Amino acid sequence: MALIPLRRPLTLKPSAKVAPQAASAGALQHRRKKAAREQNVVTATVVLVVGSLALIGGISAASMLQTSNAQTAIVGSFGAVHTQQRDFRVINQRFATWSELKASGMSLPEAQSVVTSNADASHWFLSIRDREAGVVCDGIGALNDEAVGVRPPVCRPTSE
Repeated sequence: MALIPLRRPLTLKPSAKVAPQAASAGALQHRRKKAAREQNVVTATVVLVVGSLALIGGISAASMLQTSNAQTAIVGSFGAVHTQQRDFRVINQRFATWSELKASGMSLPEAQSVVTSNADASHWFLSIRDREAGVVCDGIGALNDEAVGVRPPVCRPTSE
């Protein structure tokens, strides 16, 4: 049996070999650019979301700190009012309204103002607003309150 010579493999012309590679290289480069653009969009979106959350968190923390500082200052004012009320009661046998305390020299810090005041022979009530923090605290006192802070004020945010 005689061997049949095998046919030579087909050889492509040089231009035919380069053309498919060039076409696939161009498509590959296009896909890489598109993927890079998509990655940049995703990265920018993530950075914006994280930055926004950090900003909101910072604002919230600053607001909470301002509210906490305002409440601490108002509690201090209530301590001074308690002392003044005790002294006023010893002299007058009753508690004072805010206007009477103010006439006797009592004052509040600049950021605070009195919203409501009431007093009788056995109790006093005072509502103080911190205008900068938007907090209102209500405090009461009674005959049997020997020490400051027996009845801590109740605070709430204002809608103004």
